[in-house]
Amino acid sequence: MRRGRRMTISDLAQATGVSPSMLSRMENGSACPSIATLHLLSRALSAPPSVFFRSYDRKHDVQFVKAGQDVETAPSHNADGQRHLLLKDLDSSESGLLVAPYLIVLDETSVLQRDTCQSGVKLIYMLDGEVIYRYGVQVFHLCSGDSLFFFADVPHGPETVVAPGARYISVTSSLRP
Repeated sequence: MRRGRRMTISDLAQATGVSPSMLSRMENGSACPSIATLHLLSRALSAPPSVFFRSYDRKHDVQFVKAGQDVETAPSHNADGQRHLLLKDLDSSESGLLVAPYLIVLDETSVLQRDTCQSGVKLIYMLDGEVIYRYGVQVFHLCSGDSLFFFADVPHGPETVVAPGARYISVTSSLRP
């Protein structure tokens, strides 16, 4: 939090009256601050004292998907011949962030969606095969191991399946409306 506010340990020591060595030990986890010190830190950092305890009292959402199990097909994509397999989404209502990872499977019969627009950002990571992927007016030849990271509000999508059986991971992250 101190670094995020572009403060040095000396700056924080001056603002709180706590020695730089004690602040360093607290940051490294080798010393625990008293309630009074937490109050001084929260005032100097312009944050409520509860900010120091958030990682303990909030639920952390984690989802594990074993290969081939618990994969949900997104119903809006079934008719086009593409397989969009939602690998589970991580919805953090506390942060307002929605993250949706998909496994996309394309073959020569897939109807390609070239002009998809979404909010947020997207990461494409090619697993197998080759795809020509369009992003706005740019075209990328994606092969196994290639990745593409972009703002998803620009029209984008696979334009051509170069090698049958193309598979890639598509992860979209956006703020919840």
